[in-house]
Amino acid sequence: ASVVVAATLAFVFGRPYFSKPAEKPITSIAVLPFRNMSPDPEQEYFSDGLTEEIITDLSHINDLLVISRSSAMTFKGTKKKIGEIVREVNVHYALEGSVRKADNNIRITAQLIDGINDFHLWAEKYTGTLDDIFDIQEKVSAAITRALKIKLSQEDKNKLHERSIDNAFAYDRYLRAYAEILKWSKESVGLGLKLLEEGIDITGPNAIIYAGMALAYFQLANIGIAQEENFRKSEEFVLKALEINSELMEAHFVYGNIYMLSDPLKAIKHYNKAYRSKPSPELIQWFSWCCFLVGKSDMAISLSDQYLRLDPLNRPYHAASKGLVQFMTGHFERALHHLSEAYNLSSEASMWQLWKSLALLYNDRINET
Repeated sequence: ASVVVAATLAFVFGRPYFSKPAEKPITSIAVLPFRNMSPDPEQEYFSDGLTEEIITDLSHINDLLVISRSSAMTFKGTKKKIGEIVREVNVHYALEGSVRKADNNIRITAQLIDGINDFHLWAEKYTGTLDDIFDIQEKVSAAITRALKIKLSQEDKNKLHERSIDNAFAYDRYLRAYAEILKWSKESVGLGLKLLEEGIDITGPNAIIYAGMALAYFQLANIGIAQEENFRKSEEFVLKALEINSELMEAHFVYGNIYMLSDPLKAIKHYNKAYRSKPSPELIQWFSWCCFLVGKSDMAISLSDQYLRLDPLNRPYHAASKGLVQFMTGHFERALHHLSEAYNLSSEASMWQLWKSLALLYNDRINET
């Protein structure tokens, strides 16, 4: 069984230390999927990767709320107007743009729009080679903060300058690999691992690539493939990543996932460390589940609320989060309503099937399907 599914059966109580979720920032933005204008449609991963990296950069800024990748990607190819989009995800601003990549040459356009008042704040075009992608990415993020008049702390500035992979070709492999790993199939994760290995061949030891390999092996174990061996390999690469960068959020996130079932208090420590570094929606989601497991319902609910704000269009997780809160607080009838909705929206997800079954059991309706 997957870690998430199995972990829901364990209720372990403890007194771990937690970070309080950050207060909701006033300034909010959605980074819309950059359009792939390349002649090769298979370069789609590159435009999607650039979108995600800008989201990640901006998410480091304490005074800015950035809508998650999963919600932003629902607008890929949309014909909706910016005003409609910002109202749908409840933000003020939107960034949109396009990417053209041909061989080693790239051209990127970006424009920042005030979606509430319907006017353009800033627009720019960038041209260069793949080697320039990091500088361009940093320039886009910096231009947005200037246009929004956000005062950056020194920590914010340092994080915008961080480059986890300083070789453009290795970075290209990493983007392609991450897209494959997210597909959750044996074949796609295998391809992702192959691409990450190619990245390591280029860069030598690299913390973020090792963390990507750890996530890949975790994914294999989580979908039931050679679990003992793949959990071992996942931890092996987590430790390699942390040896290079002991604060790496991505490594602590995977470490938390590995230990959610076997030692949830240890998982909490890693989630908490990752949260202090970079509270990504995926981390917040898993952190919330683990807080429920150790009996910290208030913290779990607070994290769940934060997740829903960052990822407003993920309907199955919205319903499941509401249902989980109701279930853990003893409101089983209301829990069943939300958990059934989550299952109906994503019936292939075994975790929602399990929670719906548990809700039926606690409502004395176990014979229903």
